[in-house]
Amino acid sequence: MELEKFGSSVFGLEEMEKALPKDVFSKFKKIVKDEEIYTNQCNEEEGRLERIKQLKEELKTQIDEITTKIEEMSNIGFESQKEIEMLNADISVSKTRIANNEENQKRFLEEIEEKKV
Repeated sequence: MELEKFGSSVFGLEEMEKALPKDVFSKFKKIVKDEEIYTNQCNEEEGRLERIKQLKEELKTQIDEITTKIEEMSNIGFESQKEIEMLNADISVSKTRIANNEENQKRFLEEIEEKKV
């Protein structure tokens, strides 16, 4: 196809074939065909390269999303740990108050008994 285009742009392919020695024309045809093959291969490789670039971007996006989810999970874990610590502190305060209340109750009951006597 390229050969015909090239030949018809300069002068007819048939005239070229007649004007050139057979071995030169044969080499010319081979060069033009080789150039066409290289051009096709180059186009295919460029297409593959574009696809690889696209896949690379998709992969990067997925990695960013996974990283964000990991960070969110870490934050949830940190916040949960913080909340657990706060609840444990509240429990400790409540236990101390209960113990104080029990001591006060015991002391008040003893005072009441003493005053009865």
